[in-house]
Amino acid sequence: MAPPRARRPDEPAADVEIGAATRARRLRFRRVPDTDVTFEGEPGQVSDSHTERENLPDEVEPGVTYRDVEVRWRAGARLVLDEKEIGQRRERH
Repeated sequence: MAPPRARRPDEPAADVEIGAATRARRLRFRRVPDTDVTFEGEPGQVSDSHTERENLPDEVEPGVTYRDVEVRWRAGARLVLDEKEIGQRRERH
């Protein structure tokens, strides 16, 4: 499997990042999974998630057996503060 996608030079690093990886000799879905990734909270944030798959299509089919599957997933978020919030945080510290 290829290494994870590299961050673009102009893309700031995430403040928090989480990831997972798995592999299976055989994998079958009884039904198509419903997946969703959301980020919420204050202050504002910029977020992204990325999945890399080997031998597993983006849209799986129920009842199909997929073999020698590998999946990597990561999600990251970066806080976005306006100038007022930055000033308030500096005053507290």
